[in-house]
Amino acid sequence: MVKNWLKKFFKAPRFLSKYTPDRNIKKQKRPYIIPSRFGVYFGSGILVLIALAYTYANQLIYLIAFFYSSVLFIAMHLTNNNIKSIEISELFVPNFFQDETGILKITLHNNHSKYSARFLNIDIIGYGLTSVVTEIPPNSFQTTEMILQKRSRGKYHYPKVTLSSKFPFNLFYSWKRLTWDQEFFVYPAREGHADPPYSSEDELSKKLDLTSARLDSQSDNFLGHKEYTAYENYKRIDWKVYARKNKLYVKTFETESSKICYIDFSEYFRNVGDFEKRINQLTKWIFDSQKWNTLFVVKLSNDEVTFLDDRKKFESLLEKLSVFRIQDLT
Repeated sequence: MVKNWLKKFFKAPRFLSKYTPDRNIKKQKRPYIIPSRFGVYFGSGILVLIALAYTYANQLIYLIAFFYSSVLFIAMHLTNNNIKSIEISELFVPNFFQDETGILKITLHNNHSKYSARFLNIDIIGYGLTSVVTEIPPNSFQTTEMILQKRSRGKYHYPKVTLSSKFPFNLFYSWKRLTWDQEFFVYPAREGHADPPYSSEDELSKKLDLTSARLDSQSDNFLGHKEYTAYENYKRIDWKVYARKNKLYVKTFETESSKICYIDFSEYFRNVGDFEKRINQLTKWIFDSQKWNTLFVVKLSNDEVTFLDDRKKFESLLEKLSVFRIQDLT
């Protein structure tokens, strides 16, 4: 009968602890704990006291040794619980350019209902970044930002994060390591002094064999009128305004058709002098066109024509440039 009771006990459903992280979101390992250097000295002193008490049969020394032993076990329990209830609810590294510093944003969550977590050390593995959080109240969040620097463009994995603590008596060192399966990009530097290769709407239509309607579809937000010049597209002359003012005016849109920046990757990288400088110059043109809301048209090496008319397309091209190599041209 006892065996049947034991079988029922071991087959009973196990409820998840409130400290158990969501495994589908991130990989957060359980905490580990070892004695610190001071803890080793402290434990060695207890062993010496026990040896002396046994040698001289001194009850007072026994009492002191057991008192220090209880302090040691209490410190181990407190240090382990100080890390056990802490999880990282958010780790975010936004994409940034090579000529600027990035930001690593980390949010800690203390999911314990009663006790605060104190003096937590945050170490970013591989980047030499450290930070200390003095206190996180129960059921609260604490956000910390760190300056992230990368010397070269490219795609990088999110760094591993180690949470550690020696609270309260510096007798034990408790830690756990957390990893994310996500990536961020370091865009090329925005450097260069060359003027952008602007093309008129008519020239671009001939180069790419595009109709004026497709170009007009990239500039559908009407802003106003401006005087007609020989450089403007005559198809955008507003004849109603001409009838009133007896002067030629053309419609202007949110994206200026008279300033269309066009890049053909095959031609642009044909005579490669300094490949990185060309990448940086192209990145600067892309950034400026996004800043000044100028239409940017790109013809990739696979003859795919892309109109950069929204933020996602700009970011997609910058991500391609982040990992672009000379071998990609062949």
